[in-house]
Amino acid sequence: MNARDVAEESLHHVQPRRGTPGRKPLFIFTSVAFIGTAQGGAYNGWNPWGNNVVSGCNANGGNCAQGWTEAVEINIAGTKTRYETAQPFFASAQIALAAHQAGPLLQSINGAPPTTVSLISFTLLEQRNVVFTVADFLFTDNFGGVPLSVTAVPEPASLALMLAGGGVMLVWRRRQTK
Repeated sequence: MNARDVAEESLHHVQPRRGTPGRKPLFIFTSVAFIGTAQGGAYNGWNPWGNNVVSGCNANGGNCAQGWTEAVEINIAGTKTRYETAQPFFASAQIALAAHQAGPLLQSINGAPPTTVSLISFTLLEQRNVVFTVADFLFTDNFGGVPLSVTAVPEPASLALMLAGGGVMLVWRRRQTK
């Protein structure tokens, strides 16, 4: 998905697993990671000013006034959480990707002062639409995109139940062969 089309195509529907009727739904822990073309993504980063618009970078290609980024915003039920590095713009998409993959990241929830986090994750208690967008206001001049790997992980009780069920099946199978 490119940065211009991200507003139209960014809806990712995430459904948690449900428990038995009448019970609270099971948690689902979701991990989000930045990926680039080497990991199967379509892009290595995006530029809010257009293709290869870069200025004011330091000798390492960071801390640019204009440049490439991987800044992303995740919106869940009206709560907007922005993730970016302390140096938001870089001289190339590859440098931006490497910085975001290495972390740490700054996390800002609904415009509050940022806190430092080492990974992007969220937990859903019920079925929700999760919207991933580039963290920009004017989409028409953007170039590139932010490929993400979104992984759902069963909550610990579900995992324990699954392992216990596998153990019971193993014992039953061994008794059948004797």
